[in-house]
Amino acid sequence: MRSGRNIAIIAVTLIIICACMFCTKKNSAVDSPVNVVHPQVWHGLEAGPYAVGFTIRRFHDKSRKFAWGNEIEAVRPIQVLVWYPAMRDSNAKPLNVRDYIYSSATEIDFEAPGAKQREQALQVVRGIITSEGVEPALFDKSILRTTLAVRDAVPFDGKYPLILYSPGMGASAYQNFVAMEYLASYGFITAAISSVGVHMREVEGSDADIETGVQDMEFAIEQLRSFSGVDADNIGVVGYSWGGLIVMFLAMRNPGINAVVSLDGSLMVKAHYEQARALPEYDPSKINQPALLFIANAKQWKARTLEFYEQLQGKDIYLAWFHDCFHGDFASTIIELVLHNLDDAGRDVTRIDTAYAWQCRYLRAFFEAYLKEKEESHRFLERTPEANNVPAGIIRGTGTHKFTPN
Repeated sequence: MRSGRNIAIIAVTLIIICACMFCTKKNSAVDSPVNVVHPQVWHGLEAGPYAVGFTIRRFHDKSRKFAWGNEIEAVRPIQVLVWYPAMRDSNAKPLNVRDYIYSSATEIDFEAPGAKQREQALQVVRGIITSEGVEPALFDKSILRTTLAVRDAVPFDGKYPLILYSPGMGASAYQNFVAMEYLASYGFITAAISSVGVHMREVEGSDADIETGVQDMEFAIEQLRSFSGVDADNIGVVGYSWGGLIVMFLAMRNPGINAVVSLDGSLMVKAHYEQARALPEYDPSKINQPALLFIANAKQWKARTLEFYEQLQGKDIYLAWFHDCFHGDFASTIIELVLHNLDDAGRDVTRIDTAYAWQCRYLRAFFEAYLKEKEESHRFLERTPEANNVPAGIIRGTGTHKFTPN
């Protein structure tokens, strides 16, 4: 652990990233260097030295009931998407975005989905995205863009820290697949579960849904401890929006978790903060793990609160303010399927791609520091962004979170 309370205030600008934030040394045991591949959906984000494999694991939590179809008393299904360092195969075909969407067809029903079930899952997403103003033809084109991961690739031998992702309220596990692939390419095993309600697919945002989300994460972690290559002594968690709230409650009662990240989490929103702090389980003083919190731009400030952040008592607490990001800009599927398909969104998509790339790099530095104990990553977090070769103009603030949004 590092001494002193570390606070980073990071604002993202229009500047396009032209260099890596910090250098990566080539590992002679890895047979391919950095930047061998350039996934279409990464938009210039640099891959690490490992190829990335992808697989799906499905479990039933027999201690809890779940209702679906004609099964009123079914056991609770937990589907886990897993990305891992893999052997590179130049003949392997990478997944595309549609492949990830298809995974949602088996979130509840683990039976192998036919073409009809996959198409139904795709139509659900198509309906959501086109309701945002995206033309159906553009959506159909965008889901064919390639990613980095290869399904069921041969794992690269070794032990790697585990990072488990909790998505936004009711969202599917693939929501932030770019960040998951990115971290896996740098020597982590990453995994994600969907946000599912207490007894049905829908999540209502109730107190019971909070507990259910935490229990789902706990169950998934226990199952993944035995996944090939997992270093079970080094576990991190990251959550977006509602998932950011879930991972903080998870950290409160699981001291064995080594690091926690919230991506514009709901505990920084007044309504959800008030809901959470009324729960008997709410106790930020129990979060002794290093924590990294990202928050969105000032235009949403009226809905914001920093009270949860100010209650954190750990020594290694980082607050990163992405000045030009809206809430959805912390999820790769929203950026890829919505923003990249709207000509009249009124926003510079290059700016958002830049912001998301910096999010991924800061996630990597944070988890390398606290799950791999890389001294250079510790130093990176403690230096100013300028000293880390962040392009001029990105920084706002004076090293304190008590800034005035503008």
